[in-house]
Amino acid sequence: MSTNQPLWRMVANLGDVNPIEYGGMFVYIDRRKHYEPEIEVLAVLNNDQSLSWEIYRTTLEPHTYIDGVLSDNKFHPEFPVWYADKIHDVAQTVGMEDLELINLLCSQIPVERAHAYIAIADNFGWHEFDSYARTYSKRSELPRRIRRYNGRR
Repeated sequence: MSTNQPLWRMVANLGDVNPIEYGGMFVYIDRRKHYEPEIEVLAVLNNDQSLSWEIYRTTLEPHTYIDGVLSDNKFHPEFPVWYADKIHDVAQTVGMEDLELINLLCSQIPVERAHAYIAIADNFGWHEFDSYARTYSKRSELPRRIRRYNGRR
């Protein structure tokens, strides 16, 4: 039995143009449309002597907002997402109205959802979305897709 494997294509870098030096946030879509879009975050860890990197990756789940309930569960939209009760605080930190942020989370456009996820992760940390971040201590260990992107305009 074969499974439908994703064929990822990067559609946006919402971070720096030189992500290896300054960090990057890449939005990917599955060309085969079997999987939801994902965001991959390259965080630069600047130690005194050297650089290292962490990569977080999470699915950009589309949300629903029905009867005042913000949910990321399409099968049970009556169950709120874990940060639903903090959406006002998150929206304030990025200078948005609550409904503005909610609309981004419910958007069908992956890059718009990515902006909302970035706002939430800036408040709670990317580890809340991916608790198994991969760490790299050498530039040459970074995935080829990131090394190849670095500096491209």
